[in-house]
Amino acid sequence: AGREVVLPESAGRVVSGAYLSTSVLLALGAEERVVGLENQADTRMLYQMAAPALLDLPAVSAADGTMDVEAAAALEPDLVILSAQQAAQAEAFDALEIPCIVLAPETLDDFWAAVTLLGAATGTEERAAALVQYQRGIMESVTTRCAETEERPSVYLAGPEFLSTAGSGMYQNVLIELCGGVNAAAEYTDAAWTEISLGELVSWDPDRIYMVSYAGYTRDDIMNDERFSALSAMEH
Repeated sequence: AGREVVLPESAGRVVSGAYLSTSVLLALGAEERVVGLENQADTRMLYQMAAPALLDLPAVSAADGTMDVEAAAALEPDLVILSAQQAAQAEAFDALEIPCIVLAPETLDDFWAAVTLLGAATGTEERAAALVQYQRGIMESVTTRCAETEERPSVYLAGPEFLSTAGSGMYQNVLIELCGGVNAAAEYTDAAWTEISLGELVSWDPDRIYMVSYAGYTRDDIMNDERFSALSAMEH
């Protein structure tokens, strides 16, 4: 984000404003440093399975994703982590002299840079490097296996709401293409979930539909909804 942030030592108390940064901290073994996290953490299956203690922490972001600066500051953090959508609030933490970093990992390189940055901030550099190397290996393997695949199915990735999706500006688009698919919503370039109409989904008629694990609906809800019954993906 073009910000220079100086930490006198690795952060022992961290407020994380987004799912991505919280989950990376978990992967780095730094979850015990987290003292506040994003809204709706109780919907994250990852937390429930790997770090249930996170579910008892106070939420410091609102339903619309913005950070509650006052609530975050009250936790006396050594570091606040914001998503790109929350970047405008970094100035508020600067005014409070609370170190604050902004992450915008919507490409693979930016994601790995974010992992490296969080490793440096929490004193887990070696684990961060190992995590990046591990994921690079998986990505290379998947790329090799999919390189000669002739079939390129169109994929609709359903977000928190079924008629919201990830366009080409999001990290999820990288994963769809990497695995040999074509993002049905690639025309949308915003780095955020985009609401679409039923007509758009029907016109795209995707071959495959995937839903996020924290969806506010179930697979059966969609399968039993007559509005979607004519979609090609419902035949699989």
